Amino acid sequence: FYGSAEVGYYVLGFSIGSLIIMVGHSVGMVMFPTFSKEIANKNYNNISRMVEKFERFTWLFLFPVTLITSVGSDIIVNFLLGKEYFKTIPVLSIINFSSFLTTYFLIYGAILNGKGFFKLNAKIYLFKLLFFISSAIILIHPQLLGFGSKGLAISLLFSNTMTGLLFIFFVHKFVAEVYI
Repeated sequence: FYGSAEVGYYVLGFSIGSLIIMVGHSVGMVMFPTFSKEIANKNYNNISRMVEKFERFTWLFLFPVTLITSVGSDIIVNFLLGKEYFKTIPVLSIINFSSFLTTYFLIYGAILNGKGFFKLNAKIYLFKLLFFISSAIILIHPQLLGFGSKGLAISLLFSNTMTGLLFIFFVHKFVAEVYI
């Protein structure tokens, strides 16, 4: 980072933008026991229907909220924080989309957990951490790309996207009975 101000822009953007993730974590906690039960009973069609409903919910409800809060991030930042925090605006927009993707993909992680792939899930999150740290260094470091707080937000977006794609890949590979 370039200094404490850049850290502040990221923290403020993350604090506001990550509110969307609360929905995903709630769904993940609720769906895990349901998926476990449905997988044990081999009711894969029920899981496919639940995934379809969740995807529809995320696109019809959460995506418009994400879009509105991203497009209106200047209004949100000016209202909540004041004009002196205008550098938080792009960070908030990026983190909003990152939070949406995290929420969208969490259901696939819940399917893997429901099938008992806890170690695989842990490995995916460890890989996410390593990817996040390495991409953050490249995106933030002033002698590399030097994006500052925006670079950290972009790293989070890339990491969450990669994690979600890995979730989907492994659901296709190990829980192929679920149609997604």
